[in-house]
Amino acid sequence: MIQPTSSEIGVLWTAYMNDSMSNLIFNYFLKTVKDPEIKEVILYAFDLTVKHQEEVIRIFNQEKTPASKRLQSE
Repeated sequence: MIQPTSSEIGVLWTAYMNDSMSNLIFNYFLKTVKDPEIKEVILYAFDLTVKHQEEVIRIFNQEKTPASKRLQSE
């Protein structure tokens, strides 16, 4: 198996952190949105970021690369 380069790991880490931040934002929007059509779109986007983040974590685990802690609400 070919080891990922540091650039590739950096791209994955950036995607992981971006998804982590997006999850927090979408979670807030889901709590405050009133329009059911908009809520459906936000939920779809939230689900995409969750699935993407899970895939990045799977790659990190496969490559035995530690993932940093996710961004979390206080």
